[in-house]
Amino acid sequence: MDTDAYRTTTEIDVNSTVNQLEELYETISILASGSEALKKDVEGMNSGFVEHKNKLQSLAEDVSKVKLSVERDNTYLKETQSHLDILSQDLMLLAEKIDEMQHVSHDGTFTWKITNFQEKMSQ
Repeated sequence: MDTDAYRTTTEIDVNSTVNQLEELYETISILASGSEALKKDVEGMNSGFVEHKNKLQSLAEDVSKVKLSVERDNTYLKETQSHLDILSQDLMLLAEKIDEMQHVSHDGTFTWKITNFQEKMSQ
């Protein structure tokens, strides 16, 4: 009878061990498939990261180009403003000359323009 009890105990131990190994195998299979899914996610994120990094570099280059263009435009505008100021002064001088020429008489009579006449008369 001891032999039967030993066989039964051994069979139960073997069956229990087999069941535990099957559960362990299922757990390992689930973890392996989860690990594969995570690996694919990481690869996808890495490719997305590389894509975003390249776009960021491209945008940084574009920003540099825009800054350079703005600096050139500002320089051009300053030069244009300087030229405009010079032209404005020249225009004012020409306007004064034209105003002076309008008071010139060709009939032999001299006419003087007296600026601030009222002020000078009150003194």
